[in-house]
Amino acid sequence: MKMNDKILVIKTSIVDELKKIYQGEQSRHRLVLNSMNHLAAGIIAYSFLFKNTTANLYLTLKIQNNEN
Repeated sequence: MKMNDKILVIKTSIVDELKKIYQGEQSRHRLVLNSMNHLAAGIIAYSFLFKNTTANLYLTLKIQNNEN
């Protein structure tokens, strides 16, 4: 498995974990302001978690640069 594929699997698992934790739903927003409010509420809720899941972006970029 290539390194890019491994990175995508890790990022996909993070997104799946966040969906499971927050039980978020995809919704259509009629106004841009509503979508911004929804995004801000999600970020605020995420910041209050004790265990924040993260992907190491610096490591990802470093690995991609080394492959080229």
